[in-house]
Amino acid sequence: MLIGPSLDYVTYDSLVLKTIYNITPPGQDDSQAKLKRRVPHGRKRVAYLHLVIGLAFLGIYAVYGGRAAYQRVLTPAWYSWSLLSRFGFVQLAGIVARIKYYAVWSLAEVSCRSLLPATKLMNQGACILTGAGFNGYDPKTGRTLWNRLRNVNIPAIETAESFKVLFDSWNCRTNVWLRDCMYKRLVKKGRKPGSKESMATFFTSAVWVCQLFPQASS
Repeated sequence: MLIGPSLDYVTYDSLVLKTIYNITPPGQDDSQAKLKRRVPHGRKRVAYLHLVIGLAFLGIYAVYGGRAAYQRVLTPAWYSWSLLSRFGFVQLAGIVARIKYYAVWSLAEVSCRSLLPATKLMNQGACILTGAGFNGYDPKTGRTLWNRLRNVNIPAIETAESFKVLFDSWNCRTNVWLRDCMYKRLVKKGRKPGSKESMATFFTSAVWVCQLFPQASS
């Protein structure tokens, strides 16, 4: 649960003051919306859905995590497999490796904790059930959106057509922080960002990962 997602203080402050819900639903004017300002519908439905998804992914990883581990390519039996079997296994192992992150991020997004005046608590994943995940309304259907603090877009990752889609859909909140606090701040006023800004941002991300997971970097 400590894996995140992160959020800025402005979001936390708007949640405490309940101004995060000051978004007019489709088909209503501002005066109508102010008369019945409350937590919008759909919060529990989306939270429980993510809970089920997270638990399902955990179950899949528990069953297939050992069978479809990348370490199997280092065993002598690997060389007896056909080329097609090797290719299929590597694809399957990649999916299984991602599933554990899908599970943790899905559960972290719905974990329910008491609201205390501390941003650290919010960073531990009290997102949807506490209302911090509210992100307005779908302009087409009018249904509430609860993806403000979403950390992973599973359909977009599995069907990505470019690296940009992958970057935008994986570890989303960390990417937002890197974009706002690193990438944009390195750009000089009146100039467009280039390769230097991109490489500095990637380097920061790499150092971050090495600090969090030193065993992986070694």
